[in-house]
Amino acid sequence: MLKMLQPASSALANAILAGGQKEEQAIAYLIKKDFEKIRSLVMKNNGTLADAEDVFQEGLTALILNIRKGSFKGES
Repeated sequence: MLKMLQPASSALANAILAGGQKEEQAIAYLIKKDFEKIRSLVMKNNGTLADAEDVFQEGLTALILNIRKGSFKGES
């Protein structure tokens, strides 16, 4: 499932809900796929690497919590 180039939001959400190794793989995929974009945006706006890490971690945490609560819709 996660070996596809771009897993669907629903596949990532299901992996996070499954927990364990599947959740770890989904999170690792999201970090690899999106952290550089966030880092670049934060650094262009005079932020630091630590700021970028904080922003990314907060966003990822919010995503995971929304998936677990059932409020993630995968529309964006």
